[in-house]
Amino acid sequence: MLRQVTARWSGLGLLLVGLLALEARGDAVKVKLTGAGNEVLVDCGLQETRWGRVAVQNVPLIVVTPELACPDPSSNQTHIQNGDQLAGNVALVKRGNCTFSDKVLALTPYAPAAILIVSTPDSDVTLPVAAQDTDYDGVNCSVIMVSDRLDVAPNRSTWLRVHVDPQHQGKLDGSAFVFLLMAIFVLVSASLWSSHADRVKWLYQPLVNQTDEAETMAEEAKEDDVVVFTWRFILYLVYLVYVIMIFFVIGSTSASSALLRAWWPWSTGSTQQSILCTKWGFVLTVYDCLTALPGLCMGVTWFCIRHEPNAWVLQDILGMCLLINALNVLRVATYQSICLLLTIFPIYDVFFVFITPLITKSHDSVMVKAATGGSGSTERMPLVLTLPRFESDYCYRGLGVLGFGDILLPGLAVVYAINWDCLRLKYRGVVPSSRGLGALRHLHYFWTALAAYITGLGLTFAAMAAMNTAQPALLYLGPSMLVALTLCGHVHGELGYFWRGGFHGPSADDDESKSGLDRDTDSDSDSTLLDLDQASEN
Repeated sequence: MLRQVTARWSGLGLLLVGLLALEARGDAVKVKLTGAGNEVLVDCGLQETRWGRVAVQNVPLIVVTPELACPDPSSNQTHIQNGDQLAGNVALVKRGNCTFSDKVLALTPYAPAAILIVSTPDSDVTLPVAAQDTDYDGVNCSVIMVSDRLDVAPNRSTWLRVHVDPQHQGKLDGSAFVFLLMAIFVLVSASLWSSHADRVKWLYQPLVNQTDEAETMAEEAKEDDVVVFTWRFILYLVYLVYVIMIFFVIGSTSASSALLRAWWPWSTGSTQQSILCTKWGFVLTVYDCLTALPGLCMGVTWFCIRHEPNAWVLQDILGMCLLINALNVLRVATYQSICLLLTIFPIYDVFFVFITPLITKSHDSVMVKAATGGSGSTERMPLVLTLPRFESDYCYRGLGVLGFGDILLPGLAVVYAINWDCLRLKYRGVVPSSRGLGALRHLHYFWTALAAYITGLGLTFAAMAAMNTAQPALLYLGPSMLVALTLCGHVHGELGYFWRGGFHGPSADDDESKSGLDRDTDSDSDSTLLDLDQASEN
């Protein structure tokens, strides 16, 4: 029954991620200026369709005089010197000194087909909205803001013609599927690696004192929770981007070295020779250097080519190594710690994504600014997974990002779930007939957590498609995982034990749960063994 519910939940998540990519006409447009000698200038602009929507194809460009088209402070009137040339043409004005409404309302009497507002070099391209809704009344022309790339001199405007092509954006970009697969790969890999010792105890070793084990996990968690909070805090130190890059290279090198040690655990006598020994007991061996070398080379290469178009490949490889290793190292001892993390950080996420634009002078989201490096910055925070968008339209090309925190924090719950599965099955005395892949079917909490993550990420992508804006993924991932794991613990009748992280103290419905689990044995035969378990047995 539980497996059927888990499968349906996973299907719901995949359905949400796979929402039909219906096309919708957005506010982005491609503006192309063509002139004599096949001269072409192209830029992406933002069109406020409430002013009007007029087709602009091969229309002459006229630079307005004065170029700001703002009212005279003394008379509060705007005097357009070349207004008689604007009828049916595209009027180009510069941003600044007055509102968008002032510019548009001053030019409307001259009946231009469209108005191009050129932004300043130190300002972002924004939607040219009216100062008040009543300003839209009586205006019927296309109003588009473009960057200073299309700032042309008045003497050149007579040779230029304007083409405006609407850009079509799918409700959901295809890169969302790849992000989902990358996140699942990280979570599954980290879970299997982190639970290796517990799975060996469950499948191959006799029962040990569960109270002592729970106390040991609690001691580890005291340090690891601090690491999680510190790591998350560093994520938002926008102005320490270069420091974070250096730590990213060091951390990914260490993580890739740890992964190579897990995949290449053997070493000969020659590789154990010491290269460096310190009085503090630190020993560096040939084996350490060999396992660290690939990650160091990739990290340094990424740092040198980070501005190249394809640098995201190395960044994603290093990032996934870093995440897998972090989830293996970080341990949370109790479910109550998971609940605390997945309750506080969604609120934190919502504040920095939705609230900070309302209270900051620049009206920028601190979360988005931290992930992208801020407007006008050539540097981007490396603590994200990055993928090129699959959109084919010119203005919707670019890079999509998925923050490390959106994998790491829910990943702590997934890792806790699989370790709890091994602990409870060992305590209940459930030993499957097959110790290979067939044993994984008993990991109910793990599959529930993984399905909840897929559902939460699917809800995030669906919200992004519906609202056409960045979303705090933890707002959807946190409740999804907490509800799923809590229901799973309740169904098994061991929510109290699951909450405390060990089989000590009373728990409701425990006797019934234990008798049910004792009967939960695997009668299927499966000759394929997991590589990690096989290695431990040997």
